[in-house]
This record gives sequence, C-alpha cells and structure tokens, in this order.
Amino acid sequence: YNGNVYKTVKVKADETISPSESPSVSDLGYDPEDNCVVWRIDGTPFESSYTVTEDLTIVADLGTITTVIFKGLNGEELGTAKVCPHDTLNSSGATIPEITNIPEGFTAKYFYNNVAIDPENDYYNGASTHTYTAELCVTIKFLDGDDNELASYEIQQNKSISSVDGTIPAIPNIDGYSTAGWTDGVSTYGTIK
Repeated sequence: YNGNVYKTVKVKADETISPSESPSVSDLGYDPEDNCVVWRIDGTPFESSYTVTEDLTIVADLGTITTVIFKGLNGEELGTAKVCPHDTLNSSGATIPEITNIPEGFTAKYFYNNVAIDPENDYYNGASTHTYTAELCVTIKFLDGDDNELASYEIQQNKSISSVDGTIPAIPNIDGYSTAGWTDGVSTYGTIK
C-alpha cells in the first residue's frame, strides 16, 4: 500500500490463499470508521480463495468511506449507510430506508441531481457524503386506441416526459382515422413536453 510492501509470504505452488489472511485497514494504520481496504490481484478484488501458480502481488486499494444520507419527502433524515468507494449500496449490504407518507396515486423514489437511485450500480468514489432525497413520482402510460399499453414511464412529479430515458412511442396509425397526437383526455399533443 502507498507503494510499500506490507508483508511477503511464501506459498507452495498450487496452494490456495484466503482473503481472511489479508491485513485489515486497522493493520495498515488507518481508522476503520473512515477508511476501508480492498485487496486486488491484477485489479480484481481478492474476495475468495485463490490458487497460487506463480509469484503474485496483492495490492491494497485504500479508500475513504462515504456516508450516504437518505432524506424523506419532507426533507427529514430517514437513515444513513456507510459505503466504501469500491462498493455499491447493494454490495455493501446497506439497508435503504423505506419512503413513507406517500400520497395516494403516487409512488416515490430517491434521487440525486434528478437521477434516480441505482443501488446495484451507483458508486461514490470517496466523497465524504452523498445525499439522496425522496421525490414523488407519477406513471405515464401510452395506450393505443384499444387501450393496449405501448410504453410506460415513471417520472418525478412536475418533470417533463422528455427527461425520461427512452422515446415517446410513435403515434399509431388507425385505419380509417387520422391521428392528431396523444391525449390526456382533455388536450391533444403532437409531442409531450
């Protein structure tokens, strides 16, 4: 770590080594409340037994723990999680607090800068804190003339459909009719904004 050799171990060829033998962040002289370590072999996390077939170097990937904060619909703190930069919320085993007091007809999700939380793929790269805020969402469904669903999007309340990944479906051609656009039952739109 930091270019220094922590320890050298001799192992017979074709013997296995275990991650449990790796030094902890405390062993390296760092505070485990604020730091974490992942040991890597050729860039891949050393997470399961490894059969040694040749000389190898296991490198410490030190990182600063991020405190992930979850805020509710009224801005109140619902919970926190501690996540290492090499982990996601899911891989760290973090519990994401349930959003409560959702009005009828709405759903809710956590967002950061208008991007919905992705517990499987969001990484925090050592930021000291990262705050997700709960926001109300609505579902927009696009139906053809026979009420068959062509597409469906869940978006933040008061946001435009253009902010949703994906495309608005083409206005269907209906034999014997000319179609003017999409309707919400009150107004007709050629495009949705």
